[in-house]
Amino acid sequence: STGVAYVFEFKDDNWQRLAKLSASVSNRYDMAGLSVDIKDDLILIGAPGKDDLDNDLNDAGAVYAFRKPAAGWSDMNESQIIKSVSPRRRGDFGNSVAIGPDYIVVGEDDMGCYGCLSKIYLFGKTPDNSIESSGILLAAENDIGYELDVFNDVIVTAYQRGRGSKVKVFEKATDGWGSANIITIDAPIESGSFSSFGSSVAIFDKNIAIGAPYSSNDEGKRGGSVYLFKRNTDSWKYYDFDTISYENPTPTMYSSFGEDVSLSDKYLLIGGVIGDASSDSAQVWRIRKDDEFWDPGYPMIELAKPESFHDLNFEFGSPVALQNELVLVGSFDADLPANDNSGVVVTYDLTAPVITFDGPENVFENVTSIKMSLSEPVISISEDNFEIINSIITNITKVNELEYILDLEVIEEDSIFLSLPANVIFDAEGNPNYRANFKTNYNPVLGVNEIVNQKYSIYPNPTSNNLNLNFVDQRRRIISIKDSHGRERINAVTNEQYLILDLQEYSSGLYFVTIIEAGSRFSFKVMVD
Repeated sequence: STGVAYVFEFKDDNWQRLAKLSASVSNRYDMAGLSVDIKDDLILIGAPGKDDLDNDLNDAGAVYAFRKPAAGWSDMNESQIIKSVSPRRRGDFGNSVAIGPDYIVVGEDDMGCYGCLSKIYLFGKTPDNSIESSGILLAAENDIGYELDVFNDVIVTAYQRGRGSKVKVFEKATDGWGSANIITIDAPIESGSFSSFGSSVAIFDKNIAIGAPYSSNDEGKRGGSVYLFKRNTDSWKYYDFDTISYENPTPTMYSSFGEDVSLSDKYLLIGGVIGDASSDSAQVWRIRKDDEFWDPGYPMIELAKPESFHDLNFEFGSPVALQNELVLVGSFDADLPANDNSGVVVTYDLTAPVITFDGPENVFENVTSIKMSLSEPVISISEDNFEIINSIITNITKVNELEYILDLEVIEEDSIFLSLPANVIFDAEGNPNYRANFKTNYNPVLGVNEIVNQKYSIYPNPTSNNLNLNFVDQRRRIISIKDSHGRERINAVTNEQYLILDLQEYSSGLYFVTIIEAGSRFSFKVMVD
């Protein structure tokens, strides 16, 4: 229970341990590593059980700062010790820590005492990651500071085990943190009493996620909920935000959905660790944005536990962390492989298949093909995965793992709309695809055996590359033909009602024909064989 922290790096397709971070002077029950945060070259480790021997204060707490050496991370002791501005017995300073752009924030919350005075301190941080010793008291009230998260100049904090059913948001004012805007987000009424709203918090950009792991659903099961608050203005102080709620898709009594949350620009991660009599009820879910919006109807995907975890209660899902496409899920009670409850961390890669389409600018005799490219291989693709308008997929050809050809039969000769909805194809890790759409408008290309009746009768001669034009009357018309490079090959003025244009001397390819007469203009394409 002295506590240490470890630094790992993902390199050569494997996680490699770089460093063991430990205090230069440690004692039993210091609990170093109970809280950690990392930003760039700075790591903070909270040790809320550390005694202040100078003032004879047990469990006063401390925070250790580790600055990355020029040669890189290696086994080392702290670069700096941060202590409470006003240390006290059982203060548990360092119970929570978070690193901001030019500051750090530390919670001082006695975890074993409900209804006891707790505090949050803010300390300045220099560009070289030195922490100023003179911090400011940001808040002092019962049970505050149990959990912290920051984004730029906004700090969000939870109360111990959701006591008070509220969350506080501190937003730096123009004249500094001393006059910070303080916003209180109360538990929604539907979460019910004793929902532990605020047991977990996370913030990213204009979004705050708050766990209520004991909220009730319509069946009366306290399966838990998570609420996402999306800010609509440039400041939280205006209380103008939308609220989206997510419930456990497979709730059981006290399944603790929302026990921990993590948030990024694209994902919301939700952990539930306690569960009912079934140890398999511990779950971690991920929700992905639908483009730029959080959609309450968007599917939640459960992250698969390692096979060796089934039928074992390892407290899987506490805590959870998210960085870009990387997920880390703690299982602090796991006893693999030494049966010693030393704990493990399970990692997941959320990199999902990104689909792009490359389609036609023309359609020849009602058939065409579209190339579909993937960012990574998927398990399977079928015609049923697609939504399509004005066309029918007649065949799908796999060129290689990352490229497919879709053959289409066009029903209406003016446009094609093809969509691959999100979450219909999966990679080997179970990550579903992103939404992909393809739409094009085009003019039909005339084949040598095709007759198209428009305002004019137009048809290629079936025995040669002559273009036959049959007008309804005699009048002055301008006829222009350009090749695919935009070079004009014919520009003629005619009064003829019947006209044959000889295209034999032109190279094979696509040509654009424009006919202009008083009050109208008509264009089409022809293919020279």
